[in-house]
Amino acid sequence: MKKKKYSPKISIIMVVFNEEKTLIKSIQSILIQNFKKYELLIYDNNSSDKTKYFLRKISNNNEKIKVFFSKKNLGLTEGLNFLLKKTKSDVIARLDGDDFWNANKLRLQFNFFKNSKRNFVGTNSYYFKDNKVLSSSNLPLTNREIRKKIIYTNPFIHSSIMFNKRYFSEYDTKYIKCQDYDAWLKLSKNENLEFKNISRRLTYHNLSNRLHFLTIINDLKIRFRHLKNLNFINFISSTLYILYSIIILLIKFLINKK
Repeated sequence: MKKKKYSPKISIIMVVFNEEKTLIKSIQSILIQNFKKYELLIYDNNSSDKTKYFLRKISNNNEKIKVFFSKKNLGLTEGLNFLLKKTKSDVIARLDGDDFWNANKLRLQFNFFKNSKRNFVGTNSYYFKDNKVLSSSNLPLTNREIRKKIIYTNPFIHSSIMFNKRYFSEYDTKYIKCQDYDAWLKLSKNENLEFKNISRRLTYHNLSNRLHFLTIINDLKIRFRHLKNLNFINFISSTLYILYSIIILLIKFLINKK
């Protein structure tokens, strides 16, 4: 009898680079989900530590996990676009190799996603560093709130997002950092799309990595690029907020650099 092909309801995509210290915990948080109809696609950006070894070991004899090894580091954006083309499901979930999920995350989020008109659904998150929870997010929840605040700040945590590939299938390769924020701003131009954040904290976001200067540059480029779509009042208020953000981001960068 011919073996039936596995047909996942959710495709999880993960791009990793030298994440031997956190990768196992991230992947295990997927394996223990109480929602099992998923596939996990992982793109390794030519890691030089034990990441490749862990990926080969954990993916052996598991039809749900497929790993792709790059011969050079192409960056997060290129890796995500590569994986999006390989997914079997239209429903996409994201997770970084240093973040992890609550065991109920996929089940609760998928049920909401399928039973509502929301096209992009995130969750709130706990922020942790060195395995210690420091704080938690308080993101805008409704479509109206998200659209109101999106020009001022990224309203989604990338590792929490679930979306339909029919509406979004590629990140802009101009941005090595903040590619997600650019994507949500572009999508917000489509008034027919519905955004939502689940109030429950179902994601754990790692703050251990230092703030990269390129993150600041890309964040500001993206915000200025989208200012032209605003009316005069929003343009002025957003410009002032961006100037304020420049000061805050520079302070954070200098503190993290110490």
